[in-house]
Parts: sequence; structure tokens; C-alpha cells
Amino acid sequence: MFSEAVSELGGLEKWGVKHEQLNIMRDSNTPPIVQEQLSIEPYKFAMTLIETITNIINQIADATDFMDVLGVNPLPTDGKPNIPGIMDEIIDKRITILG
Repeated sequence: MFSEAVSELGGLEKWGVKHEQLNIMRDSNTPPIVQEQLSIEPYKFAMTLIETITNIINQIADATDFMDVLGVNPLPTDGKPNIPGIMDEIIDKRITILG
């Protein structure tokens, strides 16, 4: 199930996941036990997870219009607050909206 989910999100290699099938021999009289194993490279997996989540958050932010809720444009084009004394109120409202 994990393999299928990761495959849909770019493939095992992109996520640093390696799928192996192990044949475990108990003795020469019995057939081997076949066991599947997933190995995860933690750094690559974490970085891909962060990138994927950031992209999802950005898509949500792009699709969401907070102008009606905030009452002003909270993101001036020059990066500086264009409404003196009200930015703290805007930030408080953003925090309240986000929960």
C-alpha cells in the first residue's frame, strides 16, 4: 500500500525508498520465506516530503482569497506595510483564521 501511494507521487526513487524482496532460508528441507522490505533514506524522504507539502500549501494559498476576511491587502507589492498601525491587527486576524 505504501509503495502504491509513493508511486503515485513521483515514484519510489524520488522519495528515497527502495523496495526489496528477501528470500530467507530456514534450512535446506523447506522452501525459503519470501519477505518484502522497504528501506527509506531519511534525508531524501524528508526533503521530498517538505517540498511536496510546501507545494500543496502554496496551491491552497493561491486559491484562497483573504481580502474579504482581512478587509485590506495584507501583502503590499513593495514588501512594506502600506497601512501604518494596522499590521498587528492584520497578523492577529491571519493567526485567528489559520486556527
